[in-house]
Amino acid sequence: MIALLLGLGVAHAAPESVYLVLVDRFANGDPSNDADADIDDPSAFHGGDFAGLQANLDHIQGLGFTQVWLTPIAKMRTETIGGHGAFHGYWTEDGARLEPRFGTDAEWLRLQDAFKERGMGLVIDMVTNHVGPETPLTRTHPQWFHTRGDITDWSDPVQLVTHDVHGLPDLNQDLPEVQAHLIQEGRPWWSAAAALRLDAVRHISPDFVRTYRDAI
Repeated sequence: MIALLLGLGVAHAAPESVYLVLVDRFANGDPSNDADADIDDPSAFHGGDFAGLQANLDHIQGLGFTQVWLTPIAKMRTETIGGHGAFHGYWTEDGARLEPRFGTDAEWLRLQDAFKERGMGLVIDMVTNHVGPETPLTRTHPQWFHTRGDITDWSDPVQLVTHDVHGLPDLNQDLPEVQAHLIQEGRPWWSAAAALRLDAVRHISPDFVRTYRDAI
């Protein structure tokens, strides 16, 4: 996996240790937001949420971790595609809103406070390369996307940034309006994060990464 972490906080003297949480699969602390969760179906949501994570923060810190990297928590496409589940969160539907399966805005704020109380940092996963198939942006702004089909040559650096990754609608970050959109929908998350992970940096032009970094 290739990742880029953009640090937002003050540099620490000691190295950071990061614990990865796939939110839906970690811990179910509030069954009321489970919707159609089904723990017997590997492709379905299993009910993990912010309440479950918060209840386990002391355990994570006790293992020696100083930061927690959350898989995407923005509102996502939740329907399966060809038998593949959406629980991972990388099929973004609205990058500026919280996924309701994971909790409310109030619960998200409480989780942030719980991290601060423990001196721990949040690493937030920002999906800046693509959106989920058949999500609103593909209909309202079809001109914002590359339309060159899937990557067929994974050694071609041009295809890597201008073609779709396994059918995911690929945003054209060379367009100023796309840059402005991604920066604007990213802003609500920045203040909560100790660092950001950009997905998927291998498929994003370095120019946009610099633009995003400078906006932060």
